[in-house]
Amino acid sequence: MELAIQIAVLKRILGLFLVILLGRFIYRLFQVRMKQSPPHSFFLGHLPAFAKLMARYPRDTAGEIIPILLTKEYPELQAQGLVCMDVWPLANPMLAVFQPDMIAQFCQSPSMPKNDLLQTIFKDFTDCQDLLCSEGDHWKRWRSIFNPGFSSKNILSFIPALIEEIQVFKDTLLKNTHSDIVFPLITPATKATFDIIGRVVLGTRFGIQTSESRLYKAMKDQLGWISLPDRPNILHRRNSPFRRLAMWNNNRILRNEIIPILQRQMLEIDRSGSPQIISRLAIEAHLKQTGRTVDSASTDQVEEFLRVALAQIEIFLIAGHDTTASTLCYAYYCLHGNPDIADRVRQEHDRLLGPDPTQAAAVIASDPSVLHRLPYTSAVIKETLRLYPPIASVRSGSRSLHLVHPETNQRFPTEGFVLMSTSQATHRLPQYWPRPNDFLPDRWLGEEGSSVNSRKIAWRPFEQGPRNCIGQELAMLELKLMLVLTMRELDIAPAYAANAPRLFGEPAYQAKILSELTNHPKDGMPVRVRRRGLQQA
Repeated sequence: MELAIQIAVLKRILGLFLVILLGRFIYRLFQVRMKQSPPHSFFLGHLPAFAKLMARYPRDTAGEIIPILLTKEYPELQAQGLVCMDVWPLANPMLAVFQPDMIAQFCQSPSMPKNDLLQTIFKDFTDCQDLLCSEGDHWKRWRSIFNPGFSSKNILSFIPALIEEIQVFKDTLLKNTHSDIVFPLITPATKATFDIIGRVVLGTRFGIQTSESRLYKAMKDQLGWISLPDRPNILHRRNSPFRRLAMWNNNRILRNEIIPILQRQMLEIDRSGSPQIISRLAIEAHLKQTGRTVDSASTDQVEEFLRVALAQIEIFLIAGHDTTASTLCYAYYCLHGNPDIADRVRQEHDRLLGPDPTQAAAVIASDPSVLHRLPYTSAVIKETLRLYPPIASVRSGSRSLHLVHPETNQRFPTEGFVLMSTSQATHRLPQYWPRPNDFLPDRWLGEEGSSVNSRKIAWRPFEQGPRNCIGQELAMLELKLMLVLTMRELDIAPAYAANAPRLFGEPAYQAKILSELTNHPKDGMPVRVRRRGLQQA
């Protein structure tokens, strides 16, 4: 009898628990579904609408492009300045914001915390100690430690090292001119940018462009384990029972490759004559902040520094090589499609660096500041980043934050929402960018009758505000240098098949690539490379 009573009580407790869960689910359902958004199903949110919409576009279209597609499908959304994307409970509902003043309301003033989505991605990799994920005093301290190394002045001192790595990249391209081979440009580009970051951040020549590397292999494999599927997929690597073991092994390899470099730099800090290496400057800044020397720091303090510094360097390697490589591919793509603009770029290089392209590296090495006197090349890079920003920023909404449209004063609650700064859509707003879908570098030179300054808030490839990209000076400099050292000697032509899928009429659309965190050109940008001025067989 007593056992029967206990079972009955347990059943009632379990039933009550299930009722509470169901009640919370229904409450959350009402809370999410009652927000302003495109037409959607109360029970399925936007899933039916998204499925119908995306059936007309390539399956691998990058998720950041979806707000553009939605505003084309529902033009009335343009006036809102944002799009509600509701696929809860598969994922938290999102406000994809494209009105630049409204983006500033959560990325600049105030700068809202990064969304928990980043914790989901990076927890098992960097333990979220890195500048991308961390918050508060921890973020402020480590940003201040690494800021000096990424300054424009300091980055300029690495020009000889950058030239060496870019020359290897150019030699790789030249090897492919001897045949009619088609290859994905993203492959040599990512290896080159990874090698460049190794030189600048760690003062180490990894040689990834010319040889196998355990570090590079582990880093790329780790990206595959932490990347998120773009749709529910039970077979995705994140669901593998071997995920934690594989990530542990990759973390072990990365730690064994990077930590000894930092340890050597700590021992040599007082004797080094070239402290401009970013990791070495960070060691100096850390010691200055703590008021200690390497010898006086305790073992625990040294270990703590190495642990957090490793997390920062891993993020620099991931974020820096992938985004810059994609942008380089798109720069070549845009220049090939606009030969008159490509000619103007080459003419600018002739004027400032001399008519012999083989002497450009020597000219720049003797006076690196010449790279700051290439306004048209800079305009080409900025316009490329406008059309093809490589990534978006995600923040967390809160009960106290309402986004307010600056023209209509319409208010949007943000509690429970992921807030995404959708630069892909912002960069194509016609009120900020006349002929928004055209590649027009001249817009950055103050032509077309409008001020460049008026567009500053609407250009956000590196985001703006206190959490902007720490490596943007390095990215702009290496992109400029790569174009300078290749454009006059090589023709890099996209080689998509005639029947390749297209988005907005282009085969090189931004695609979601499995095992990658950021968007890449479709199929890695297949290209053919030819020497300029030579007759082809």
